[in-house]
Amino acid sequence: LHKGVVSDVLAGLADVTASTDSSPLGLVLRGRRGSGKTHLLGWVRQQVQDRNGYFFLVGLLDAKGFWDSVLASILEGLFRAVPGSSDTQLRLFLRRLSSVVGAPRTARRAVMGETDLTAAALDAFVIGLGDYDRLVARECDDTLRALALSASDDVVHRDLAENYFSSEPEAVPGERAPWRMRRRPRTAQEIVRELSKLLALTGPTVIAIDQIDTLISQSSVASHDQQPEPAAADDWAQLLVLEQIAHGLMALRENTRRTLTLVACIPPSWMLIKNRATDTVRDRFREPEEMLTIRDAKLARNLIEKRFAHSFRQVRFVPPYPSWPIRPEAFDTAAKFTPRQLLIEIDAHVRSCLMNNKVSELMRLGEPPSSEPSVAPLVPTEISDDVRGQFDTRFSELK
Repeated sequence: LHKGVVSDVLAGLADVTASTDSSPLGLVLRGRRGSGKTHLLGWVRQQVQDRNGYFFLVGLLDAKGFWDSVLASILEGLFRAVPGSSDTQLRLFLRRLSSVVGAPRTARRAVMGETDLTAAALDAFVIGLGDYDRLVARECDDTLRALALSASDDVVHRDLAENYFSSEPEAVPGERAPWRMRRRPRTAQEIVRELSKLLALTGPTVIAIDQIDTLISQSSVASHDQQPEPAAADDWAQLLVLEQIAHGLMALRENTRRTLTLVACIPPSWMLIKNRATDTVRDRFREPEEMLTIRDAKLARNLIEKRFAHSFRQVRFVPPYPSWPIRPEAFDTAAKFTPRQLLIEIDAHVRSCLMNNKVSELMRLGEPPSSEPSVAPLVPTEISDDVRGQFDTRFSELK
């Protein structure tokens, strides 16, 4: 769909993979809604993990809590299983780090979570890391210990790590001392920086930032609610959010090591950040070509045929032609659609066939929908005590 964008992303991945320390310029993936940004990020995840790297998707729900959002997303990503593997990104990282650290085998197995973790084993592992990279071992001592505790099967160990990553003081005075961890809480920004330094020892990292469109849109609404007069030249709430996002993105690239930062957004959002934020964020990010509509009838047809083929195989149905019931000539006008718009258009036709209990072939696509269909709000379901008890019992079994 977007060969130019893919080329720039691959070049960025090559730079960050070859590097041992520095981070390349970030990339801004600009495209209208439904143009394939999320699909592209899924492909990037596969590409970097195939290079023995790590991928983290950050959803910014609050510009003020930029670093809290980044840290929470990285921790969530560390515990996410890697496709095609039974291991999480955290387990893979600890295994790769163990292969370069000159610690005793018993200590390495304990840190990887294969045997019970002890303070002595963790000390031996940290000493081994110091022999490999003294500076990283010294700066990231507490964070490495917290990662090892997170990988442990012991609930007490995991609670201790979670307390550390939440930037909270000790829940019980002195509980960190046996593990040689400092009592003073670390900020989210400090922890992110140290996590990045540790990950960089074993492979490249991609951090993808999403959801800034929603933040900017909400800030504009808030500004107009507070100051409805049209005479105001600037929306103060939106300007504040733009400044916070721009500063966060610039600091993220400066604070991470061997990391490619991607920002996925619609073009107007990035234009606002570039033109109205004072931070020179534009100097630290490159802009590949904009992700536009499909622009190729053959590509649109292939997209639908592949999507349909999966469903046809599941029900063991052989269609008259691969895109049935969408006639091949219907795709002649598909070039002006985004992938999502095309899927919405065809889904509407399929649902119409099901509603009428009669299959009719679609001969021609209409005009691309101007907006996505609205979704009715979900209504909470009342659950009886008996059903709730069944859920609790089943949850205990699964756990």
